[in-house]
Amino acid sequence: MLLIAPMFILLQPSQATAQCCAAGSPANINPDLRTLKTGGYTISASVKYSNSEAYFSKDNKLDITPLITRSDYLFGSFSAGYTILRGLEINASLGYFFKKAEHYKIAGLNSDDGYGLSDLSIGCRGLIYRGVASSQQLFGTVNVTFPTGQFDLVRDDVTLPVQLQPSSGAFKYRIGLQYIKSLTESKIDLFAQGEAELSARIKSKNFNYRYGNYYSLTLGAYRLLNNYITVGLQTRGEWRERSDRDDGIILEATGFRQVALCPLVAVKLLKKTSFSFIPQIPVYRYYNGIQMANSWSGTAAVTLNL
Repeated sequence: MLLIAPMFILLQPSQATAQCCAAGSPANINPDLRTLKTGGYTISASVKYSNSEAYFSKDNKLDITPLITRSDYLFGSFSAGYTILRGLEINASLGYFFKKAEHYKIAGLNSDDGYGLSDLSIGCRGLIYRGVASSQQLFGTVNVTFPTGQFDLVRDDVTLPVQLQPSSGAFKYRIGLQYIKSLTESKIDLFAQGEAELSARIKSKNFNYRYGNYYSLTLGAYRLLNNYITVGLQTRGEWRERSDRDDGIILEATGFRQVALCPLVAVKLLKKTSFSFIPQIPVYRYYNGIQMANSWSGTAAVTLNL
């Protein structure tokens, strides 16, 4: 698994590069290993903290002291899903940024006002193939993100930059495939997921902007230790193309290639409730130009299956 993920990087076009962050709800890294049953409900609440403070040029970490020394955010989301028939679920999620800040070298200068409602995502997850006794399952996913949150925010007569806006400000369309293989005797589940996200152009009061297309590949293995505890490890590769503004001006210092390790611990609290924690630790980063890089992040979630 750890050998396949670096291949994902090497096969990407040479012009793909990275940016520290993009506005809008961050991608979910919590694997969904459920077998969908008609009439089943799933409710989940999660919180994610992310910290960025290293500067990179291509894949080289730089020893510099810039004006912006650190960037971080605290993001919460609520999601719900309902299986309308066996193997087909509709779902929705809504997020909120409690904090979205850039920390400056100059004391007293701190742009930490990028808080507010993020975007609404509505989609479906459908079973494409099921093996004998559900030992293998292939799902397709489709999601549309609506820019329902706060955008074009102005604080103290200054328009917040795109990366500090709570909402992405754009419609986004995401498609993906999820493959699950259960090894019953060893109590191990293998998981693979690939996604592609396309973004519409933002034409708002303060911005004419389009995010670069985003692609991800996640490979993971998870083992049930006992009736209550599951542990696992994911390798996640991400690639975002360059963004552009003003109908075609390419922003060279945007986009990214990254591979991160994501260990997982999930604990069954009650019969139908579980808690999970997933840190995300980058092990490979490539940036175009001089950009701030994500240092680490962590996601905690509580899920209720009815």
